Amino acid sequence: MLKQVWIAKCDLCGRVEQAKAVFGQYNETNYTIPEGWDTGHNKDFILCPECLSAIKGRTP
Repeated sequence: MLKQVWIAKCDLCGRVEQAKAVFGQYNETNYTIPEGWDTGHNKDFILCPECLSAIKGRTP
């Protein structure tokens, strides 16, 4: 069986986590990065919580 899944992958360490489903109008499902994850300044660079903390100089 084949199944399509949406994931978020950290561009720094490669960590993978299931994307968060966001339900929009007309019963459409969109996907976004999981809680605690963030994007870089250009919005195309995704960081997991551990890498984000390391870059900001904090511990998770």
